[in-house]
Amino acid sequence: MTLRAAARRRGVGWHKINALVRAWAHVVAERRRGERCRVLLVDETSIRRRRRYVTVIVNADTGKTLAMVPHRSSAALSAFLAQQGHRWCKQVKVVVTDGSRAYRAAVDARLGHTRHVLDRFHVIRWFAAGLTAVRRDIQRREPPGVKPAFDPEVFGARFALLRRGDTLTQSGPRAPRGALRRSSR
Repeated sequence: MTLRAAARRRGVGWHKINALVRAWAHVVAERRRGERCRVLLVDETSIRRRRRYVTVIVNADTGKTLAMVPHRSSAALSAFLAQQGHRWCKQVKVVVTDGSRAYRAAVDARLGHTRHVLDRFHVIRWFAAGLTAVRRDIQRREPPGVKPAFDPEVFGARFALLRRGDTLTQSGPRAPRGALRRSSR
């Protein structure tokens, strides 16, 4: 919930809610960091329309946010892990991040004993981008100067490969409603 939404719900000013958050944030953070954390999730998000980034660190066992650290660098994540201490870091067994080299460096330096896993969102995104590149290449394999032929089977394959296995049918997947119209715009 945003500060504005909390202020509206309680019928007080935004500044009052912000003061409470600032006053109690360290207490909440200490309690959350005191809980057991075997799986650590690390990702970045942008604040202020992609001009300022923060690294978000979440305890996957509880689903609670442990910290939002300024910047998306190796130094930022390393500093957070150093603050937690050796004992806390030793209990972490798995770290899930995107493909960031900065996060990988921090994990290797501070959590070398853990298993580093790439999050599935980014893996699927990279896989989909690769499939799209191959599909486009196949459809454009015509002699120079000849307009590429539209092969419905190759075009429809992108929908089959990106669907969940439990949603596929024997007749094959169809494009989502409106997908062909949207793509032709």
